[in-house]
Amino acid sequence: MLVQTIKSASHMRDEFQRYGRKDQFSYNAYDYLFDYLWDLAEGCAQPIEFDVIAICCEWGEYDSAEELCNQYGTEQFPVSLEDLEVRGTLIRMDGGGVLFSE
Repeated sequence: MLVQTIKSASHMRDEFQRYGRKDQFSYNAYDYLFDYLWDLAEGCAQPIEFDVIAICCEWGEYDSAEELCNQYGTEQFPVSLEDLEVRGTLIRMDGGGVLFSE
């Protein structure tokens, strides 16, 4: 098996660009995703396979927590951030944006 080491958020953005998906996330979100995935790999003491398409499918970026909650809930069945934190991984970014993976 070949493993690609991504050593910075900038390198990660370059790989997304190589796949034609540079605009999938904001500049800020790449920093948060890189930090999260790096910490996760170190915590597991195992490398994580870097897969641009899988990350695009698994993660969504939202301008606000309210936008995320509206995406997953309805007027009849509202969803809170606490509900979503139980359901998946929520990363709060500076400026109010959030990343979410179910």
